[in-house]
Amino acid sequence: METCIPRRGFLRCLNPGPFNKKENTFAVIMASAAANSALGTEILAVQRLYYNITPNPAASIFLLFSSQLLGYGIGGMMRGILLYPSKMLYPSVLPLVSMLDALFKGGRAAQQKLRLFYIVF
Repeated sequence: METCIPRRGFLRCLNPGPFNKKENTFAVIMASAAANSALGTEILAVQRLYYNITPNPAASIFLLFSSQLLGYGIGGMMRGILLYPSKMLYPSVLPLVSMLDALFKGGRAAQQKLRLFYIVF
């Protein structure tokens, strides 16, 4: 992306330099967060598709808000258990961490990891 964005003129502030590991990780986190929707939309879809019930728009909005805020509230109450222990292990994140390390480290081990990634995907 550094080669596409202009280095001179009005848009030069958009080109801070090469893409580093933190920016790439942030882009991956944002893409994975945007790939999922609220689970309350599935409730509304099932009501409409299988039960032929069209919910009231206000009730639909309140359902979505309440389900999302309930999840945020439970997450906030459990953050002492889930977030703060520094030795907490999340196994589903390890392949992503390994891939990002291989993209930015270089060397023989990184080439082998990337080759395996290209073969699998």
